[in-house]
Amino acid sequence: MAYASLLKSEFRDQHSALISRLRFSLLAVVLVLIPASVSAQPEEPASRIERLLNPLPNKNVQVSACVMSLADGKIIYEKNPDSPMIPASNQKIITAAVALDILGTDFVFETELYHADNDLVIVGSGDPGFGDPNLAKNQGRTPLAIFQDWASILKQRGIDRIDGNIVVDDTVFDEERFHPSWKGEDLSKWYAAPVGGLNFNDNCVEFTVQPTQPGRPVEVTFFPPNNWLRIINTCKTGTKNKPGVNRPSNTPEFRISGECRERTELQSVAIPDPTIFTGEVFKKVLQDQGILVRGEVRKGTLPRSLESNDATGAAIPQKLTTARTSIADVLRRTLQNSQNLFAECLFKKVGKTITGPAENPAPLSNWQAGQQAVRQRLESWGVNTTGMVIADGSGLSRDNRVSSRQIVEILRHLYLDSQKGPVFMESLSVNGSKGTLEKRLKDFPGRVWGKTGYINGVRSLSGYVRASENRWYVFSVLFNDIPGGTAPYNQIHDEICRILIQSP
Repeated sequence: MAYASLLKSEFRDQHSALISRLRFSLLAVVLVLIPASVSAQPEEPASRIERLLNPLPNKNVQVSACVMSLADGKIIYEKNPDSPMIPASNQKIITAAVALDILGTDFVFETELYHADNDLVIVGSGDPGFGDPNLAKNQGRTPLAIFQDWASILKQRGIDRIDGNIVVDDTVFDEERFHPSWKGEDLSKWYAAPVGGLNFNDNCVEFTVQPTQPGRPVEVTFFPPNNWLRIINTCKTGTKNKPGVNRPSNTPEFRISGECRERTELQSVAIPDPTIFTGEVFKKVLQDQGILVRGEVRKGTLPRSLESNDATGAAIPQKLTTARTSIADVLRRTLQNSQNLFAECLFKKVGKTITGPAENPAPLSNWQAGQQAVRQRLESWGVNTTGMVIADGSGLSRDNRVSSRQIVEILRHLYLDSQKGPVFMESLSVNGSKGTLEKRLKDFPGRVWGKTGYINGVRSLSGYVRASENRWYVFSVLFNDIPGGTAPYNQIHDEICRILIQSP
């Protein structure tokens, strides 16, 4: 009995010791786990972004980066935010923002057609969307449709012959078609098309070559049709398929060269004079529609006495029709498609708000006036323009300089404008959806509204990010001095956006 009691007592003691040891072990585990769970906080976005940017794939690359919370204007991350950088097409953000603010959300470009005595007169307003292929396609039309409509209007009025000329009035802008800082070798490329008071088909021609017999010249067709172009065709039918086209001088002479094996559409080529080009295409459409034009296409102005006959007894010009392009359409082409011509037309258009010198106070319409108008408007918003260089409206010029902080401040200003902000945001590319961001960040579609930018050695991305719980960030990341390929910097841009999208 005593032995049994001893066993029971020993068992109780062993059991108690075991329980004590288990309790101690559990407590130790808990003490270890509690600090770990408390310390495992999600990493701040700033730290993750810093690891992406330091170091960069190449130590010589320059970066200016700024990320801000839209709600309170708090800076989330910055790196060299005030360093002036070449922005490439992020310059279009500045141009579009200022143009929208100066011209207004209801602004419309208007191109007018008049019947003045024996002439037809086209009066331009600097509309880059007149006969634009992209806008026409969205309407289920072709660029020529506008001129075909005009031909129908003439016929409805019983006009089947023009005894005078096709007069083209482009005096809304100055006569400088190409920015002086643009590279000479770019001036025949579609992205450096000339800027005119009258524009058509993005001031470009598209050529198609078709093989014929081996060793024989290829067949060449082009759009839009006109009798102004001169084509020198040395391209032969052969076994290789390397046809090309170039415009070697400031004339409408285009040279087709190389060898062609199959039907090939060549890259668009810029024409030298958008005003004459527009008139010549119109003249050809009229002739194809059975309206005889006896005269020629020439530059001129609409007689300004529209209310009464002048001393010569000339008839009062009659407006026949007006073609219109909304600023919303122009902004979409500028920002989503990064169309340089559209940006430059907006740039010169806002220059019209600047009054000339006392000896000639008429509003200006050149790049210098655009520069002045943009700077004045930015400063009125409170943007510090120190270090900023505004050369052109599109960002094609390598003379432009802007910092990431300046872009962020501009973007936030537009976002907070309840009237203009939605129009501006609708004009931007959206990741996984539209514009130049359509094929990027497909794992988080519809979360980034932005503008890309690229010229040699430069990659830029700026815009807005919608994070979790409908929180918004505005950001700008500009890379300069990139040697070789720029793809790694696109990937860095995308990863920064992912960090912001997933930020707590």
